[in-house]
Amino acid sequence: MSMFFFLLFCLLIIYIYFGYPLLLIIFSKIRPAPFVKKADIAPIVSIIVPAYNEEKVIGKKIENALALDYPKDKLEITVTSDASTDETNNIVQAYAGREVKLIAWPERKGKTAMLNSLVPTARGEIIVFTDANAMFRKDAIRMLVRNFADKSVGCVCGELYLTNQESHTARGEGFYWWYETFLKRKESETGSVLFTNGAIYAIRKSLFEPLASGWADDFMLPLSIARRGYRSVQEPEAVGFERTSMLAVDEFRRKIRIITRDSSAYFCSKGMLGRPFRPLLAFQLFSHKLLRWLSPLFLAIILVFNLLLLDNTLCCLAFMVQLCFYSLAILAWFLEKKGVHVESRCLSIPYHFCVVI
Repeated sequence: MSMFFFLLFCLLIIYIYFGYPLLLIIFSKIRPAPFVKKADIAPIVSIIVPAYNEEKVIGKKIENALALDYPKDKLEITVTSDASTDETNNIVQAYAGREVKLIAWPERKGKTAMLNSLVPTARGEIIVFTDANAMFRKDAIRMLVRNFADKSVGCVCGELYLTNQESHTARGEGFYWWYETFLKRKESETGSVLFTNGAIYAIRKSLFEPLASGWADDFMLPLSIARRGYRSVQEPEAVGFERTSMLAVDEFRRKIRIITRDSSAYFCSKGMLGRPFRPLLAFQLFSHKLLRWLSPLFLAIILVFNLLLLDNTLCCLAFMVQLCFYSLAILAWFLEKKGVHVESRCLSIPYHFCVVI
C-alpha cells in the first residue's frame, strides 16, 4: 500500500510540472485555436495604475506611460491611490497638466474595490491594467490593442520580463516566469489564457464585471471573459519589465497572498464556467491551478511514504535525490541570509521551487 501511494503522488507531481505542459503542446498541434486577426487599430485606451505608497516608482511609471507610442488624445492615464500615506499623491498631482488623473481614496479600499469603482467611469474602450513598478516597452499598448481587431478577443495578456537577476530568489523567479509564460502561450494556442499577469494585460471595457471583495482581477476577469465565449490571448510582443523581490521571504509572502486570493475565487468559479459546460476551461483550472496549489502537500506525502520504503533500492535512490534537492535549497537560503552572491542555477532553482512551488 505504501508503494501504491508513493507512486500515485509521484505521478501526480510529474503530471503537474511535465505532463500538463506536454498535453498543451499536443493539443496546440492537433487542435489549435483559430489565429487572432490582428490589425493596427487605435481605440481610446485607459491605463489604470493602482498604487499604495509607491513614491519610489510612481514618477518613473508615469514618465514611462507618457512616453508610450500611442496617440496622446486616445490615451487616458489614471493612478488610483489607496489612501497612500507617503508622497505618492503629491508626485502624481505634479503631472495633472499632462493628462494624468489622480483618484485618491481617503480610506483603504483594496485593489478590487478601486477597480470596481473606476473601470465603469473610464473613458477608454480598452482598459489596460498594470502595476506601479512595471515599465512598458514603448510599443506595448499598440501590441496589446491590435489583438482587439478580432471581435472574438476579450482579453490580452502581455509578457513580463524581470530586470534583475542578482540573487537566488531573482534567478529562480526568472525561471518561474519563463515556465509560466510557456504555459500561457500554449494555453493561448489551444483557446484561451485563463490567468493573466497583473503587471500588463488589457480587456474590453464592455466585458468588465464587478469583482467580489478580495478576488484577484488578473485571475477572475480572464475567466469571466472566457465564460462568455470570448478569448483571452497571449501577446508576446507586448512587453513589460519589472524588478523581482530580492529576498525569498518577500516572494514567499507575495505568493501566499496570491494563492489565498485565487483559491478563494477558484471555489466560487464553478458557476463561472458557463453553460454549456466548457471542459477545456475546467481542465485548465484543475491542472494549472488546483493541482499546483496542492503540490506542496503531494511532495510531503511522497517524502513520508519514501521513508517507509527505504529497503527498496529504487526508492532509496529517490530519497537521496529528494534529500539532495532540498539540501541545495537550504544551502541557497543560508547563503542568501549571509549575503553571499553565488551564480548557480543548481542552487536558485531548488530554492525558488521550495519557496513558491
